[in-house]
Amino acid sequence: MKKIREVRTKIDQIDIKILNLIKARFKLINDIAYLKKERGLVVYQKQREKELLKKTKEHDFLNKIYKSILKESKNYQKYLIRRFTKGKKIGKIV
Repeated sequence: MKKIREVRTKIDQIDIKILNLIKARFKLINDIAYLKKERGLVVYQKQREKELLKKTKEHDFLNKIYKSILKESKNYQKYLIRRFTKGKKIGKIV
């Protein structure tokens, strides 16, 4: 039988991958926010979000997690657009 420590180690490895992917996603949000500002587009794109959430509709817990990621993505885009508007440099995502 596996030890709890072994399973937790595997979970920790997966968590690192998840966090790195989320960081990579948020780095790309810099580009999206800039392009939306440049083209006069609004942050919230209803159809895009609907398409993204379709991928998780069969699993309620995944849907909730993904909605949270999308919410924070929109908040970050709004923050970036305010910064772009004021001409301030954007910091790096750690």
